[in-house]
Order: sequence, then C-alpha cells, then structure tokens
Amino acid sequence: MPEFGIAGYKDPRHKNDKLSAHELLQNANLFDPKKLKVQSAMDNIELNTNLTRYGIYIGLLRRGWEIKMIKAIQEKVILNEIKETSLNRIGGNIPKYFDDKQDCISEMMFYGCFEHPLKTNFVLSIFLPKNHDIMLDNNIYPNCAIKVFTHPKSEESEITSFTNMDLNRIYFEPYRKANSDDLSGLVTVGGELQLIQEEEYYYKNLEENGYLYLMSIDEDYYPDNLLNGNYPFNYGGIVYILQRE
Repeated sequence: MPEFGIAGYKDPRHKNDKLSAHELLQNANLFDPKKLKVQSAMDNIELNTNLTRYGIYIGLLRRGWEIKMIKAIQEKVILNEIKETSLNRIGGNIPKYFDDKQDCISEMMFYGCFEHPLKTNFVLSIFLPKNHDIMLDNNIYPNCAIKVFTHPKSEESEITSFTNMDLNRIYFEPYRKANSDDLSGLVTVGGELQLIQEEEYYYKNLEENGYLYLMSIDEDYYPDNLLNGNYPFNYGGIVYILQRE
C-alpha cells in the first residue's frame, strides 16, 4: 500500500508495508457495534479524522521531524483584538526591518505581520501589490503576487509609503490552541486544509515542489473596525501560507 492508502482492515495489501494505514482505521473504535449505536455519523467521522491526524503525527516523528515542526499540525488560532502592542497585527506601517530593504517591496503595500509559528522571535510579514489587478491576475503558484517574508521581530517603522490606507492598525492576541468549539479564526495554524476550489491546477505544482500547508488567513473573522475600504483578499477568500519540506 502507498503511504496513507486506504484498504479494509487486515487487508493483505498492508502486509509488510511498514506503514500505519491499518492502524489509522482503529477497527475497535470505529466499527464496534456497541460504540456505533451511541455515535452519530459526525461523531464517527470526527473520531476517524482525529485518529488519522494522530497517525500522520506519529509517522512524521518516526521520519525524524523535530517536535517544533510537528506543532504546525496542531490547530492554533488568533481570534481576538487586543489593545496593547503585539507581534500580531494587520495594518499600520511596515516593520523597521524593511527600512533599508525597500527595493524588495517596491510597488507593494503592507498587509500585516504574525508570529512565526515555528520560529521564536520571528514574524511573517505579508505584502500585497498596490495594483489590485496584478494580484487577481497572479493568484496561483508559481505566479503569485502576494509576498511573504520571514524576518526577526521588528518595531513599526515611521515610513508610510507602503501603508495600506484601507486598513486600520489592529493588534491581535497571541496564538492559542483551538478547542472543540473554536476550530478556526482569523489566522489558523495547522489543522485541516480546506480548499475553496479543488481543481488540481491550484495545488499540483505546490505538491511537486515539496510545499506543506502552514497557516491560513480567513477574512470572515476581521473585527468590524479593521476596514476602511475593500477586503484586501476579496472577501470570502482564504489565504494559505505554505513552506517547503
């Protein structure tokens, strides 16, 4: 069986494959008649999903991934606006880190920056083209006009030439682990990748070049006082940030 392949429990194709596909099904938990009687269909699906996620987690550990990398699989969210300054913000001026690097962000507008979920004291800064049509025409990897930079945490610059006037400066709480009633937010790290459109040309090149899903931004969770104009990513869209394996 190929990795994470599906076949019946104790199917002979699992024999000697050294993979965990048959364990992922957890026959006793998912197909015990006594347990099924007290489960709804969604309860059964959720249990299967959680077991599968755990199986992938263990598989990555056995493959030598570091614990800090595995944590990207766990769901963490940014939800709430806060009054004090934090590493997580949308709007405002560029970080000072870019004061002497303006050539690399020419014709761009600053969107926001967020804690890097895998690197302490680092942030991810996101920039959009000043010309909105350029972003619309270049929205699929490898032709993606949105730029994301990883850099050390940095104070806000006094330079205003890259500031997006459609956005008010808003700070957000640090990441926190999601619970069963709170499975998504403005920024979600890890968890399940939910594609709005599942056409292969959206993700095939990413898979072939070894990219993994890291986090996403969902405009449905903007606070009411964030926007002065249009939604930066055309409301309803989810922005995905990925990293190489």
